[in-house]
Amino acid sequence: AKPNMQSSLTENENKIPALTEQINTDTAKVSPLESKLTTETATLSDLQQQLDNAKNSNAEQLQADVNAKQSVVDNLTKEIESAKADTELKVTREDAANKAAPDLITSKTNAVSDANVADALVKTKEDAKSTIDGL
Repeated sequence: AKPNMQSSLTENENKIPALTEQINTDTAKVSPLESKLTTETATLSDLQQQLDNAKNSNAEQLQADVNAKQSVVDNLTKEIESAKADTELKVTREDAANKAAPDLITSKTNAVSDANVADALVKTKEDAKSTIDGL
């Protein structure tokens, strides 16, 4: 049994250099992969940060856009309310003018009539004076 063990030990010892070389080869492959992993992880982290920044920036921009649009809507609403108020005021004035128009026409008619009566009286007075002067 001893020679077998010796033979097995020798055989295993002979495998050690090949295994060591394989380990070194595998380690040589892993090292650049680990370096690449470190680089890619850093890039991923940067991209995630950029994404977070973009989300925050977009949220801020969207909020600014919403605020600006709300301001436009508010201003338009005020303009519409003002225009409606102006229209209501004009309608009220027009109604008042329409109600006053017949009274104004009556007043003008009465004034013209009074002026005609006054003219007739003046003419009658002048005619009477002329008649008296002629006597």
